[in-house]
Amino acid sequence: MPDKLPPVILITDPDEVKCKTIANSIERYWFRVVRCYNQDTALRSLAVNYVNMLIISSKSIQGDAKEFITNLTAANKYEDIPVIIISDAEEVDNFAKVKSESLEVLVRPFDVTQLMLLIKSLLRKSNPIFQDKILQHRNIKIDLATYQVYCSNRKIKVGPTEFKILELMMREPYTIFSREQIIDYVWGADVNVDTRTVDVHINRLRSMLHYDDSDEPVIKTIRSSGYCLVIAKDNKKNNNAGTQV
Repeated sequence: MPDKLPPVILITDPDEVKCKTIANSIERYWFRVVRCYNQDTALRSLAVNYVNMLIISSKSIQGDAKEFITNLTAANKYEDIPVIIISDAEEVDNFAKVKSESLEVLVRPFDVTQLMLLIKSLLRKSNPIFQDKILQHRNIKIDLATYQVYCSNRKIKVGPTEFKILELMMREPYTIFSREQIIDYVWGADVNVDTRTVDVHINRLRSMLHYDDSDEPVIKTIRSSGYCLVIAKDNKKNNNAGTQV
């Protein structure tokens, strides 16, 4: 669909090389990928990303496989997300109980064609919700396909980091995002970034974006919580400062 973005696939594999290899293969088919190396970073990434499918290496599964997968799928913003488990041949029997219409096991070794056929088959069954290319809130509009930002119909030049922060907030304009959540979305849940770095980029965004006839900053600081977009005046009574996540 021309007005929607490609599906997003989250890959979890403790082997960084294998994770990147699978991710690079999928990205060549114009899918978008979120890379994670353990359950903790996967859960944090799912809290801030809209993901259409999970690809889980059997090596990343801790404890009971069903519980592990349930925890990940429950954290996702979409329901009934399809799952592919990548397993060695000797481990296949361990996943017999979790196989379902929306969960398949792919045995190593495999080629990219096998993987892509399975991805497309599961996505067709799940009828995924694709993200809009254009996001708009009050007088701010961003184009996720061309990475362009408009404020009061004026094109605004922003850096890639500021764009990602604004994208996160535009998706859920009434949600308060902590500095840690912003880091997880912009830099990745496995990257160590000082929370003060977020403040620097937020201030840059504020200097770039202005509302007409208002001195109110486009991004509001919620004390002891984080940041959210300014709430429209007619919604303030009902929404207060947003919903903390």
